[in-house]
Amino acid sequence: MLPSVLAKQLQRGLSDYIETAFPMTNPPFRGSLRRVLETPDAVFHEPYVAVRLPFRVADDGGARFEAIHSPFKPYVHQRKAFARLTGEKARSTLIATGTGSGKTECFLYPILEYCYQHREERGIKAILIYPMNALASDQAIRIAKLVSGSLRLRGSVTVGMCVGGAGASSQEMGPENVITHRDTLLQAF
Repeated sequence: MLPSVLAKQLQRGLSDYIETAFPMTNPPFRGSLRRVLETPDAVFHEPYVAVRLPFRVADDGGARFEAIHSPFKPYVHQRKAFARLTGEKARSTLIATGTGSGKTECFLYPILEYCYQHREERGIKAILIYPMNALASDQAIRIAKLVSGSLRLRGSVTVGMCVGGAGASSQEMGPENVITHRDTLLQAF
């Protein structure tokens, strides 16, 4: 099935339906609805075609972090973000790239590395703010997997999540959960 043919068939079917549902019986207006329906971009728009280009993999895919060892080579934009967000001269960075391009890793790996490098210092090292609880919960599982999957992070870096509402709470980290128990989080200060 060709998308362009399907789009034309759908447009024809909708036009027929609109003309049948709203007939123009008044002689001066007869045919006006058909003209509007056939005018390009008045009612129907041509199908949008998106050509997705692959994200470029960085040439120098060597390990940059001591605590995180990614199984894949980073993309070029990730490598640039890592360079800007790590070290003594870390800078604010805006990352704008396509869906599925690894934006989360761009900031999460440097944050976890920073937490690992400062693991001997008590207290909160970073705060991540998400616009929705569902996104925060999804990312918490992702972070828990990263921490538990790293021999250096596991036991050295602790992650907690504070969201509104009363739900089940966890007092310790696991492979798929972070600390959510309010009193446990408050004692970490």
